[in-house]
Amino acid sequence: MLKIDDKIRLNELKKYQISFDTPETCFNELAEIARSSLKTPLSGISIVDQNNVWLKARLGVEAHCLDREGAFCSHAIESEQDIYCVEDTKEHEFYKTHPLLINLGVRFYAAAILRNEMG
Repeated sequence: MLKIDDKIRLNELKKYQISFDTPETCFNELAEIARSSLKTPLSGISIVDQNNVWLKARLGVEAHCLDREGAFCSHAIESEQDIYCVEDTKEHEFYKTHPLLINLGVRFYAAAILRNEMG
């Protein structure tokens, strides 16, 4: 069941009429800035709906859609922090067995949650 805050977030997201499954090349530059400034092999900009994480820009990863259940982005949203950061996924209880760490070696994760006036 969705939290009340997530229901509001999803309703606000619908208002923007964004095509979730279409990559946005205009976001690639922001993803590249994040990747180069943080010196990471992967970077992306995603939108999280009720069931999926849609990668609107992605560098170093082929997937364009991930299941929301267990996704790093989902944990970032649920944390209700403006900036969400996991310095070392090997040392974090949830992430130490996560497929992104095991299969791709993702050791660092950071997210900035974008909000409008409704939150």
